[in-house]
Amino acid sequence: MIHLFKISVSFLILVVAISCSVPTAKTVPTAALANDFQKQELLHIFFLLSKISDKQKRIEKISELFLGARYQLDPLGEGDRDSFDQDPIFRLDAFDCTTYLETVMALSLSNNEAEFTNNLIKIRYKNSEISFVNRNHFPELDLMPNNISNGILQDATAVFGKDLMLTEKKEIDKKVWFQNLRINRISNNTVNYMGREKLLKELQSMGANFQKQSAEISFIPFEKFILKTDSGYSVNKSLLSKIKSGSFFNLVQVYDKKDVFEGTNLLVWHQGIFIRTNKGLIIRHAFPNGEQSVSEISATDYILSQFLKQKVNKRSTAGLNFFQLK
Repeated sequence: MIHLFKISVSFLILVVAISCSVPTAKTVPTAALANDFQKQELLHIFFLLSKISDKQKRIEKISELFLGARYQLDPLGEGDRDSFDQDPIFRLDAFDCTTYLETVMALSLSNNEAEFTNNLIKIRYKNSEISFVNRNHFPELDLMPNNISNGILQDATAVFGKDLMLTEKKEIDKKVWFQNLRINRISNNTVNYMGREKLLKELQSMGANFQKQSAEISFIPFEKFILKTDSGYSVNKSLLSKIKSGSFFNLVQVYDKKDVFEGTNLLVWHQGIFIRTNKGLIIRHAFPNGEQSVSEISATDYILSQFLKQKVNKRSTAGLNFFQLK
């Protein structure tokens, strides 16, 4: 198994060797080198993808390439032309659970850097309009509905049978969410702390235009995946067999008490990808575990652990929503 990051190290050594041996008029900024490095990684990915046309196989390959990448919350932004979040439009060295999925989706639909960038923007922003306000911050309210509407995604939860599905609704208050943003959400190194405070107030005032919106999501409760045995619990393999490799999932959690995430309700708490391998059905995701990296885990172990957490934490419902590239 050859991972992108093992190849990247060799390429980085080559870049350093060349840069040290060729005299230059001035030192190239570190950021510029990092950008070139990312572009070289993209070239390598597209070389691999040139031999794969099937979307499912592309998702399997791309999600594998990023195993071991560093976990970082909110690693992407609107680029250096933006005032509020100047983190890069894309990066391949660090992910959170959502940007991992978004990047895998965009790459699987693309054959070159221009297509990748355009697809990532289409996935991450409503109407492809790049701004913090237009970013698809909430999976249940923004990312899913907007990408179903634009023809990129389709909900695949119904494949398990409508008799197994539950539907949950929550009211999302983006206005309150914007008001609860903190100064660490402002990523702009061109201004001092007072400048960042001013930008935060400006961003919060822009969020004041939002009204409360109702979000709805269907899911299969974890209890439907579980079989009670004399020795404890096991996972229903017949139900797992219905999960298509390359399917994405939303972890849906609903508590008896009001769910609060920076001032508003929340339905989706995590995201990942189901992949079928010679080891069986696994989950790949970016999760802040002990290794702080993109990792994989047995789907059976993951579902069973989430079911047991549900019982311990006394959540009223918890389960998985499934979606796929269209």
